[in-house]
Amino acid sequence: MHITLNLTTLRLMYLLLDTTHDHPLKLQAIQLARTSVSMNTQNSYKSTCSKWELFFQRYFGCTPPDDHYRTLTYTQFLDQLLMFVSYCVYELKINIRSIPRILSALRYSFLIKQINCSAFDDPFLRAVKQGVARMPAPPHRVRLPCTLDMINYIIDLNTTTNATRGVSLNAQSHVSDRGVSLISSLFAVQ
Repeated sequence: MHITLNLTTLRLMYLLLDTTHDHPLKLQAIQLARTSVSMNTQNSYKSTCSKWELFFQRYFGCTPPDDHYRTLTYTQFLDQLLMFVSYCVYELKINIRSIPRILSALRYSFLIKQINCSAFDDPFLRAVKQGVARMPAPPHRVRLPCTLDMINYIIDLNTTTNATRGVSLNAQSHVSDRGVSLISSLFAVQ
């Protein structure tokens, strides 16, 4: 079978092979991928990237360039992810409820750099995440309710005539006035 290539076909092949990485449409697609996560989430993801860099500096002596991940085999990348989860749990002592968020952040950072993230879906990594989820977690924070009556009681208890520079408590009928008097008593020069 003999294939003949005309000049137009050669130009098209050259364009497809040589310039797609810098093509404006591809750059726009990358920008769209970057905005797929809200700015607040992206800002919280930055701390994960710093944890990953610290992990690499500690165990491998440097922070690898992005090209490093393109040359890794699936198994090597998976091993690094597994080691990172252990590093977060046992050395950084990160709350185990944060591990899924940390891995999501790491995956997002690799996706944006167009690095193959198939290792994040590995059954063994999923089993490790499940094992982390079964570890005893610290209790959730207990938040105490604070009602308007409680605030008024605290203000009444802690506000004296001397501290408010002559404003009597009887004249303070509104919560906002009480708050102002409490604030002014905190900043009053004795």
